Amino acid sequence: ARPAVPEPARNDLGEVVPELIEWIAPEAQGRGVELSGAADQPGWPRVAADPNHLRQILRNLICNAVEACSAGNRVRVGARPDGERVRVWVEDDGPGVPDEVRPRLFEPFFTTKPTGAGLGLPIVRRLAHLNGAAVELAPHSGPGARFEVLFRAWGDDGGPAAGGAA
Repeated sequence: ARPAVPEPARNDLGEVVPELIEWIAPEAQGRGVELSGAADQPGWPRVAADPNHLRQILRNLICNAVEACSAGNRVRVGARPDGERVRVWVEDDGPGVPDEVRPRLFEPFFTTKPTGAGLGLPIVRRLAHLNGAAVELAPHSGPGARFEVLFRAWGDDGGPAAGGAA
């Protein structure tokens, strides 16, 4: 199925991230994984994206991170302004992504999980692209993985900040 044509809107990450964390928390707790991001970052930035696409992008990344972790691991969500963009990240201290898997991460139907269709990250990439954003497996110090999405910031003038796709 094709994703709907995006309808960019103002999204306050200070509202979206806590909502998603609350929704995913029971699964994380059931696995013994600590999920954080909302309470420990004041002043979350605003991004220009279709609200449904934004939620699906972040939900897929957070769920993937939780699924990759074992009991005692942590998943953190954060964001910071980056010029006319906002860098949003989901990082974990799980096992990380093996080097041989990295080139295929965003390939449809590729998965390292025993179950699943291998569509989560390709969907994330497609939705990000439709919203003028970019997603990558970012360099990360320490164990685990860090995925970053570079969204357009919602400008002070009441609309998306200038600048094309990342």
